[in-house]
Amino acid sequence: MPLRKNHNLKETLHEMVLGVSAAVGDQFFHSLLEHLTRALDVEYAFIAEYTDREAMRVKTVAFRADGQEAEPLEFDLVGTPCERVVLDAYYCTPEGVCTLFPLDHLAMAMGVQGYAGIALTDAAGNVLGPLAVLSRRPLGDSELAETMLRIFAARASAELERTKAEQARREQLHFLQVLIDSIPHPIFYKDADRRYIGCNAALESFIGRTREEIIGKTVFDIGAEGRARICDAVDRKLLATGGVESYDSTMVHTDGSIRDIIFSKTVFGNTDGSIGGIVGTILDITERKRAEEAIQQLAYFDALTGLPNRTLLRDRISQLLSQARREGGGFGVLHLDVDRFKGVNDSLGHACGDVLLSTVAGRIASSVRESDTVARLGSDEFVVILPGVGHEEDVVAVVRKIVEELNRPIVIQGNDIFCTASIGIAIYPTDGSSADALLKNADMAMHKAKEFGGDGYQFYSSELNHRAMERLTLETSLRRALERREFLLHYQPLLGIGSGRIVGVEALLRWDSPELGMVSPARFIPLAEETGLIVPIGEWVLRSACEQLRALHELGYTELRVSVNVSARQFRHDGFCAMVAAVLATVGLDPRYLELELTESVIMERSETAKGILRKLKQMGVSLAIDDFGTGYSSLSYLKHFPIDRLKIDRTFVKEVTVDQDNAAIAEAIVALAHVLNLDVVAEGVETAEQLAFLAALRCDVVQGYHIARPLPPRNLLEFLEARQEDPAARPMLRSLQP
Repeated sequence: MPLRKNHNLKETLHEMVLGVSAAVGDQFFHSLLEHLTRALDVEYAFIAEYTDREAMRVKTVAFRADGQEAEPLEFDLVGTPCERVVLDAYYCTPEGVCTLFPLDHLAMAMGVQGYAGIALTDAAGNVLGPLAVLSRRPLGDSELAETMLRIFAARASAELERTKAEQARREQLHFLQVLIDSIPHPIFYKDADRRYIGCNAALESFIGRTREEIIGKTVFDIGAEGRARICDAVDRKLLATGGVESYDSTMVHTDGSIRDIIFSKTVFGNTDGSIGGIVGTILDITERKRAEEAIQQLAYFDALTGLPNRTLLRDRISQLLSQARREGGGFGVLHLDVDRFKGVNDSLGHACGDVLLSTVAGRIASSVRESDTVARLGSDEFVVILPGVGHEEDVVAVVRKIVEELNRPIVIQGNDIFCTASIGIAIYPTDGSSADALLKNADMAMHKAKEFGGDGYQFYSSELNHRAMERLTLETSLRRALERREFLLHYQPLLGIGSGRIVGVEALLRWDSPELGMVSPARFIPLAEETGLIVPIGEWVLRSACEQLRALHELGYTELRVSVNVSARQFRHDGFCAMVAAVLATVGLDPRYLELELTESVIMERSETAKGILRKLKQMGVSLAIDDFGTGYSSLSYLKHFPIDRLKIDRTFVKEVTVDQDNAAIAEAIVALAHVLNLDVVAEGVETAEQLAFLAALRCDVVQGYHIARPLPPRNLLEFLEARQEDPAARPMLRSLQP
């Protein structure tokens, strides 16, 4: 666009400065030429730099012709107005270019009449090339042309110098890259933020990633988390203190194998002396390590099973003892002896006995953690060391896994061999403070288990053994409780504050054991969760609650809903949604009368999977509530992203809501938040009229607690409902409590 008459020089320059200020490199050059051609109403403009200074030959860095970016030109300066520019710093001829410079064949071909150009120089004053504007007509305003060229020459010179320096740097980096690519060992370098800024071909080949996939990433992006943390810790130390660090580690090779390596790292500096980053090399020592391990295998491992032998076992126990004495804590020692192994050996032969022992060793090892130690003492005796285990419950959980694995039949020569074991347990420091004492006491406990007929375990400590037996008794009774129909449900009514009516009931599981009496849910539900029994028990609860609610509907209480708690293990169990759908279909209950209660922690763990399950339940028409709200993650994001219908304020907040300002504020915030998100609010644990009045003032929707009714067996629940129906005065006087 040509200059408009009403534009003054200041406005024109302002527009140009704004147009080119943010641009760099080619974008700057092309933008500058575009603005110059428009402002000066000329057809041509170019920026050129020397390709051969002695021969006075240049090539355009940017060239604009007739409003378009044009292909670059290379030409000689001799006999052209550009020659005058590089000699005199500035040259302008408003018209007659072709007459004055008859040897300028390029100007003649373009039909140039007017010309203005200025020399671009580097910081030392050396000419880099010309910046010129050309027109097929005489220049309209040569003074404006000179002003603009002089104003933008410095910026164009600096940008041209910068791009030349950048090109030189790229060429230097290319040379360095070629150099390090010739080195056969993997090399990498990182910046001060510990991000990769380069590597050689050997590293690409070693880890199976291209340079483009590595640069800009951190070690956490391309390495296993555990190894990445170690590597990053070393990098942080180097960047803080300088120096050199070498350490052993492992890496996954491109062929999928785990390689043993040695990292060697040091820092490199910036020109100002500061630390610029880290350069490191990798030395593959896998073959050397394999040779060392082969030697160690012969000295410290059992030839038949591959497990640690007695020598290595004692060394492991000694290490644990030193650690425990230094840091505190305990660990467990299991002494395991295969029951009736001699009979298998005698009847089927030593070869079959070896197969049996190898299988037993594998099953024990698969039952414990990677950090645990399984050793073979000899013959059919094994020892398991459990670091960080100081309580009998933890040990029993491991023993149970071992027993379950060993109880599976082992097929040897077509025969099903049923293997059991006697296990003795000693725990440091209770049962010994040395390796000899712990092994001896675990052995004594194992023989005690043998005396009881084998296929079991005994603690060396009588007190721990008593507690373990109590747990075993509880678990045994719990496993039989479902088939013996020892479970029952109680229901706690939920009162709608606005209506004063009972709007629903919460189903609460109870266990009435003939041997143990009424067992507290706090005692048996965690055990059911741990053992997996919560899955069939939970299905029974859901089915029974739906059946009993259906019966209440048939008696006329058609608006009641039932709330059923769902545990973490139930929720994550495959087929949970299908089970809920099947129960509703079998019972014939409308899904809108069923509400499933989950804790915050249940849905926040594996949140994406949880979101999918909740959506399926929601599609069925089932209501969803968050139980004990405010005691878990309290992450508000899931309230927006998950299909939740109701929040239940935990009883810990309700208990002191009338006397504790913090609890009152929390309750008020939860109610307000829920209502903003169109969620209902249920307050648990309402035990006094004052608490009820406070919650009513907050416009809480529903309450439950002893002030309304205690959990009731089905028969008593029906009597409670009938009494309230017959005697409206029995309802709390809620209208007077409305704000």
